[in-house]
Amino acid sequence: MQLRQLGNSSLMVSPIGVGFWGIVGGEYWGAQDEADTIDAVHCALDVGINLFDTAEGYGDGYSERMLGRALQGRRAEAVIASKVSQKNLAPDDIRAAF
Repeated sequence: MQLRQLGNSSLMVSPIGVGFWGIVGGEYWGAQDEADTIDAVHCALDVGINLFDTAEGYGDGYSERMLGRALQGRRAEAVIASKVSQKNLAPDDIRAAF
């Protein structure tokens, strides 16, 4: 997959990303299997998708933790876009949240 420069940064990202809100399951998304999530991340990386979108608010951090588990041994292949919760907007809080 052809990568593109992300804005003015030196990061190169795939034009297709994987969103991680749905993996938290719950009433809205239904039950999710962690093994399937890990397989999906590995499959995405294998076909050249390197952009993953998550947030600390997705499942109270579960999404970020699950993505971390899925990227074990392959973290250098991924670019993670995350969002901080409204309660953590002060500079020190942002650093702690990330």
